[in-house]
Amino acid sequence: MMTMGDGTKISMKTIKDAITDPFNRHLYILQRYDIKVSMAFVYTPADVHYLPKRIRENVRNSDEIVQLHDELFAVFFSHVDYSGAHRACQKLIHNLSQSHKPVHASIMEIFINESAHSLIQKNMHLLAEVKDNSEPSLEDIIAYESIH
Repeated sequence: MMTMGDGTKISMKTIKDAITDPFNRHLYILQRYDIKVSMAFVYTPADVHYLPKRIRENVRNSDEIVQLHDELFAVFFSHVDYSGAHRACQKLIHNLSQSHKPVHASIMEIFINESAHSLIQKNMHLLAEVKDNSEPSLEDIIAYESIH
């Protein structure tokens, strides 16, 4: 469970239900064509109705956005290696943070043996640690796993 800025709680099941289809689609493309994909959870406590539009303006057309809650989005960065996805996510955070409250994100590369459930758990854990910070942040699963 993760508590959003408006006090509502979002469960792992809700998130898993929302991202299972896009996750499986990208996993299939990775398996079949070896096209890299990373997934980020992007969170901002701002109650801004145009946030989905702002996110879309700051990612490529080939990137897929799934709105999980008013304040929480999953972004699938495909056709780019992990470092490129990481840079794209940093740019997204920087651009959104200039006009909103701080934006936080966690990002990880999807691997063939990855399950949607484990990916969600890792991303939600990282995001929960930083979502109340006053400064924008991007948590990296690879860096997190190397220090824990």
